[in-house]
Amino acid sequence: MIAFFRYALFSIVLILLGGTVLLRLADSNHPTHADNVPDAIRIATTEKSILGWSTRIAHKKNFFQKNGIRPVFLYNRYGKENLQDMLEGKADIAISSETPFVRAVLKKEPICALAVLTTARDHIRIIARKDSGIQSPKDLRGKRIGLVPDSNGEYLLDLVLTMDGLEPDAVRRIDLSPKEMIHALEKGEIDAATIWKPFNVRLLAALGENGIAFDAKGIYSSYFVLSTRKSFLEKEPEKIEKVLRSLAEVPRFYEENPQEMIDILSEYVPEIKREGMQLSSKNYDVGPRLDQAFVYTLEDQARWMIRKGEVESAEMPNILNYICPEPLGRVLPENMRIIR
Repeated sequence: MIAFFRYALFSIVLILLGGTVLLRLADSNHPTHADNVPDAIRIATTEKSILGWSTRIAHKKNFFQKNGIRPVFLYNRYGKENLQDMLEGKADIAISSETPFVRAVLKKEPICALAVLTTARDHIRIIARKDSGIQSPKDLRGKRIGLVPDSNGEYLLDLVLTMDGLEPDAVRRIDLSPKEMIHALEKGEIDAATIWKPFNVRLLAALGENGIAFDAKGIYSSYFVLSTRKSFLEKEPEKIEKVLRSLAEVPRFYEENPQEMIDILSEYVPEIKREGMQLSSKNYDVGPRLDQAFVYTLEDQARWMIRKGEVESAEMPNILNYICPEPLGRVLPENMRIIR
């Protein structure tokens, strides 16, 4: 009898462990688990970042599942790595800011934007130390500025410098990761940092009265872009539409359940609660959508990269050739506002 109970207990443990393994595979970070699964879509997104927040909400609230799609997430440090995974076929769709997307366009990669998931105002800021003699953007001349090179943070820096009559080479650029920037600015090893949320919220709070922030005065918004390979869109248009239909449910949840949204995203990005970061509709428009302002931003960043000599060709591409609006037009025609 004792042997029987031991066997039964052992069997129950095995069943529970097996169930746990299956649950982990269902939300695995590794795209290999999507192989040969008809309803799976492999999403390359950024670890511990609000970049892919729409997909996390859609997954947590079962919007994907309701629309017959199963997301499998692959995490990277930066949006450019997400795009690379997608271009190499490790992922089906990728989320990035607009800047690495433009860089891929200039390299003539077979890529297209499906939608803007989030339009973020005041998302990137220059945080500076007042005791470095900085009271306005003009005071950045000759100062040490921490940044992630070739990012939309660097684009913002050049935009702010230009608006205040400074040349791009008026500052000393220090290549740092966001975490390195926080440490360096707090220690006074750099004078300012161009950095995105939630890191700039933390920096400004840490500096207290010694901190000051600059932005592009409302003329620039950053974009969280959903893109795919053109070949994947041709092969799996229904999957793409299911993804967009799932993400289209996020805005209502965003407006009606702000605290639950913060709770969900804080599991993914702990800094959101820790830094008291606000994700209000004043600063973030949650998509999916495509509009003409997005096109203008892509074109301006393409010109910026060409001026910097980042690409071999100085030829300005037709950005519209790298935007695929048809799926969004079928799912949310009212959110497709591009002049073609």
